[in-house]
Amino acid sequence: RSSDLTEKPLLSVPEGLVEGQEVVVTCTAPGRCPGTPPEIEWGASTIISYVPNFYSFNHTDGTQTHSSNISFKASRRDHGRSLRCTVRYQNARRPTWAMTSVNIEYPPGINISITDQGSAMTTDNTSSVIILEGDNRVLTCTADSNPPANLTWRKGEYILNPTALNSVNTLKIHLNKTAPGDSGTYQCEAENTRGQKNKSLTVIVQYPPKNPTIYIESSKNTDSSGQRESNSTEEILEGSTLVMACTVDSVPLSNLNWSKEGRTILEELIRSQNHLTLRRPNIKPEESGQYWCLAENIYGPAKSSVNTRSEE
Repeated sequence: RSSDLTEKPLLSVPEGLVEGQEVVVTCTAPGRCPGTPPEIEWGASTIISYVPNFYSFNHTDGTQTHSSNISFKASRRDHGRSLRCTVRYQNARRPTWAMTSVNIEYPPGINISITDQGSAMTTDNTSSVIILEGDNRVLTCTADSNPPANLTWRKGEYILNPTALNSVNTLKIHLNKTAPGDSGTYQCEAENTRGQKNKSLTVIVQYPPKNPTIYIESSKNTDSSGQRESNSTEEILEGSTLVMACTVDSVPLSNLNWSKEGRTILEELIRSQNHLTLRRPNIKPEESGQYWCLAENIYGPAKSSVNTRSEE
């Protein structure tokens, strides 16, 4: 005669599971009836692989307890997933079942994203990102961990204060109207009771050249050698050596040129990064005039000038 089975199976899951640990979960059928053992089935589609092991325990009164267990390696992808055990007795009209979720603790994993006006770019395979001066960006650090991690943003040796409301396992900082000083390496650190992880992103703020700075290293008054205001006039002794250096601040590097009366000077130049020196020995009166230093990168040009006058 068939009947309804109202008791539930007993599911036993170890506490304090940690990623990488071998786990054994046991399902024990309700009742201690003699006769044909029940069927015990597992529903655990999220666990990669497991082999059920069925066994029975004989009691002294002639009854039996029937159980099944499965074993698997604890993984973060199975945290919070459900395990279901279903028991079917031969004379029962309906099966009975029990369900539980698996709590697996694991150290943090980190993802950094950078947001521009609502669109996010993940940086899983990127170690640096370019931002144009004046743009607004949000750096978001997200941790995958159990238990939740404590998150910290650092730039160099300084801890950065969060500049937005944050949720569990998420920490944001805003870069508003980015300036050259915002360039640098930003590191997110995540830590919980199971471990620690950090990830870095280098921010490169790019900008057009600022007004080039001109230095005169030879003039009639040697005490006045140094930086010159744009469009200033310098007196140079005829026959002396004229040395003018032009420097500029820009990212990326600028292409620098000296010109006079609309013609680019191609000789007597010494180049280095964002620096160009013009050296003219034995200066002649006809070499007097206005000299321009022109700097240009992908974001635009800038220029400064100096006037020279040769005197005997």
